[in-house]
Amino acid sequence: MSVPCGKMANMLELPKGGNAPLPTSAVHVTLSWTVKPGAPECDLSALAVGENGKVGTDADFVFYNAAAHPTGAITHRGPVRGPGTDTVEVDLAALPQHIDRVVLSASADGAPFGRVGAMRVTVSERAGVPLVTTIISGGPETALVTVELYRRAGAWKVRALGAGYADGLAGLARDFGIHIDTPTPAAAATSPRPATTPATPRPAQGAPALAPTPAPRPAAAGGIDWMNPPVPSGYEL
Repeated sequence: MSVPCGKMANMLELPKGGNAPLPTSAVHVTLSWTVKPGAPECDLSALAVGENGKVGTDADFVFYNAAAHPTGAITHRGPVRGPGTDTVEVDLAALPQHIDRVVLSASADGAPFGRVGAMRVTVSERAGVPLVTTIISGGPETALVTVELYRRAGAWKVRALGAGYADGLAGLARDFGIHIDTPTPAAAATSPRPATTPATPRPAQGAPALAPTPAPRPAAAGGIDWMNPPVPSGYEL
């Protein structure tokens, strides 16, 4: 389903799989949800991928522990706990030509999205004027691919996705070219660290390693727990 650009002034609501052209190259993508007791906190992140659907380097994954792409084209602005929002800014015109699309993913902290309920992803102009929105409902997943911004015939478009991963960021990372080593039962039993110690990412054949960046708050050593990523800075308040 493709929607004419001229109707975007009224903010289109895209169904899963729907797409629409973007009239501007500088956009904000915002994930919003209802904060309620017993529901996990959520986080939005971005992956800049090439035509092969894989990230080129660890720097192509922009999230709360690595908040900016080296080109400055993608920036994670961080969560606002009160209303339950998280925003990533993208300057599509500043992306290198080998970046074919920007995939926006959501992760839940320690519980499935089914406890969150319906979430909304909105793509807006830099000035804050909403262009496109889509509703995403989760189930047992702890990571979701929400929307993607992609090149088509020299222009940029947005598509609503909604694919989920029950194994969280680990599954998402593998799909985009990163293998996650999980400890063996024997190693877990003899390890002096807690059983939830993060697995160490290693690259797929021909793909770079994704080296976790230290968290901006006190955390256990070992990097990121891909199965249950740490709470982003700001959620502790």
